[in-house]
Formats: sequence, C-alpha cells, structure tokens
Amino acid sequence: MSEVADMVAQYMLVLTPIFEVCIISTVIVAFWQRARLATVRMMRERNEAIAARDQDERDIAALAERARIARDMHDVVAHTLSIIIVQSDGGRYAGTHDPAVARNTMETIRHESERALHDMERLLGVFGVHRTPIITI
Repeated sequence: MSEVADMVAQYMLVLTPIFEVCIISTVIVAFWQRARLATVRMMRERNEAIAARDQDERDIAALAERARIARDMHDVVAHTLSIIIVQSDGGRYAGTHDPAVARNTMETIRHESERALHDMERLLGVFGVHRTPIITI
C-alpha cells in the first residue's frame, strides 16, 4: 500500500502545479476578457457620443443658417416696404398736381415690389421652396 501512496503523492506533486497554472491562467484570461469587453463598450459609447455631437453641430449650423436667412428676408422685406410706403405717400400727394409724377411713382413702386419678390424667391430658393408664378397685369 505504501507504493500506491507514494505514487499518488508523486502524481499530486506533479499535477498540483499544473492545476494551479490552469486555474491562474483561467483567472487571468477572465480578467483580460472582462477588461476587453469594458474597453469595447466604452469605445462604442464614445463613438455614439461623437456621432451625437456631430449631429448636434450640424443641427446648430442649420439653425444658424436659417436664422441668417430669416434676418436677410426681414431686411429685404422691411427695406422694400419702407420704399413702397414713402413712394406711395409721395405719389398720392404729387398725383393731385401732376399725373405724370404719380405714374412715375407707381412705376417705382412696381419696380421695387418686383425686386423684393425676386430677392425673396432667391432667398427661399436656398431652402428649395419654389413659388407658383404670379400673373402680372
């Protein structure tokens, strides 16, 4: 029996370090895999954050461009309406004394209105908005 016990003891001396190496290797691989998965997850989250930030920047740029176009449209309309109001007031007073001046004033109003309409079409064309043609008399 002592021979069998000696053989078992020798096998245990040989197998114990092998089992220890296997267990330690398994633990190391498990920690490595866990760290790798965490790194992959963080990289995905980072990429999603970058994509979201890029989209936000595009949205902000689009809003800024729309605001600029709206300011331009306001300037065009306000300036042209000011000219039309001044011309119509002057034409009304001048028309009582000189019909030619009234006619000239009405032509100026028509010209300014057409120019404003053209400017509006150009600005709205940036958005791809096309209007239905207006029949002029």
